[in-house]
Amino acid sequence: MSPEVFAVVLAAALLHAGWNTLLKLRARPAAHAALGDPLVATLLLGIATGLVAMPGLFVTGLPSAAALPFAAASAVIHVAYYLLVGAAYRVADLSAAYPITRGTAPLGSALLAALLLGEGLSARSWLGVAAIGLGVIGLAAVALRRGGLTPLGLGFANVGSLLMSMGIPYDSDNGRGICGALTALLNGQGYLTSSRIASYMGPFAGYAENREPMLKVMQMHRDAVEKIHPSCPQYLRDAARTVWNECLASGRKHGYRNAQATVLAPTGTIAFMMDCDTTGIEPDIALVK
Repeated sequence: MSPEVFAVVLAAALLHAGWNTLLKLRARPAAHAALGDPLVATLLLGIATGLVAMPGLFVTGLPSAAALPFAAASAVIHVAYYLLVGAAYRVADLSAAYPITRGTAPLGSALLAALLLGEGLSARSWLGVAAIGLGVIGLAAVALRRGGLTPLGLGFANVGSLLMSMGIPYDSDNGRGICGALTALLNGQGYLTSSRIASYMGPFAGYAENREPMLKVMQMHRDAVEKIHPSCPQYLRDAARTVWNECLASGRKHGYRNAQATVLAPTGTIAFMMDCDTTGIEPDIALVK
């Protein structure tokens, strides 16, 4: 991928991420209430997209007259799509509404192309479109089944290589101490970030009736920091203690956006893409591969 193409893709990702961020902003604080309105967020996205795309006209030039009706039709379709998406986001959580809108898009496009433009698809192509669309829509079912608990998955990568590069045996008290401190840091920072998000968006559904048990579990995590093996470097244990103190203080004030944070999620695929020597938290499978 050339640097130019990479820059365009990155800009598109930033615009989309910004749109999702605006959609998720609610009336916490109140000054963000207007920005959190789906229609306002969509309008801001459209303006930002136009500003980013406008310099491209100096390179490509204006579209031909024959293309203008198609451009106008595309604009109308997009406006209608965004209005419907904004209305959906007003009544449903983004994690449920977004997969449904994204999953139905390829199905709708294929149907309209077949009905209005006569562009028929082969049986194999229809099967592929259906598989992609229904697969994305299935994510909404997962989100709805969670019941607003929004569990969070965090994982390690290359921990085995870290210990090997430090000359520390994987199966040792020192190794377990370091991994324990890293796990505490990862978990504590995850919950601390979750609490900071809750200060803007509110805690997860059901937090109010489970506040005391949730805080009790957080206190147990904090207490477990003191049980990290003493062979672990002091600065790691101090860092874990600090982040959990902040996590508890923030949680008592704002709650948590995520009901659960699993910190040993498998990271095999990501680790391979990162060219890690070890995946997840497990040791290396072999010295010679």
